[in-house]
Amino acid sequence: MNNNQTNLLLDKTGDDIMKYQPDSDMYFLTGAYGSNQTRNITIPADNNKPILIPVLNGFAGCETCNIFQRVVRMTDLASDINNAVSMEAQLDDKDIANQIQRIKSNVFELTIKEHNPFLYLKDSIGKTIPVIADGYWVVLDPLSPGEHKLMTHGIDKNGYSSEVRYNIKVN
Repeated sequence: MNNNQTNLLLDKTGDDIMKYQPDSDMYFLTGAYGSNQTRNITIPADNNKPILIPVLNGFAGCETCNIFQRVVRMTDLASDINNAVSMEAQLDDKDIANQIQRIKSNVFELTIKEHNPFLYLKDSIGKTIPVIADGYWVVLDPLSPGEHKLMTHGIDKNGYSSEVRYNIKVN
């Protein structure tokens, strides 16, 4: 989330993805949160960096949970991620599923913004809560100049599915 209240997870076109990149040594491309999205982005060739994109991921947190409830939420998240039913990744129509890797965070603080898609957090808007993230990701080396197609798709044991396609122009 950025200061303009644009939730990049809900960006249907890709117009905001590059506009609100964090200041880091890689680009972060968001997933599609339970839907199928196609986004168009341009990466400047003179500032080309590795790309991090989720295949299937989630986070667990709760403002009012006691330690036992937090552990239960974290265990549920790990179970969902452990039991992924399907994971795919393609770059320029070539299978890159062998590059999918599990990445799990330590506990960190997350400020819940007003325009978030997570309804169970509606009572925590404006507050900072402890969360943990877990999931499967792809890290790509900087892309060569030209046009590229990137796709990730994941399905968990509960039927949650997220597919995102990026048409990427590096120039």
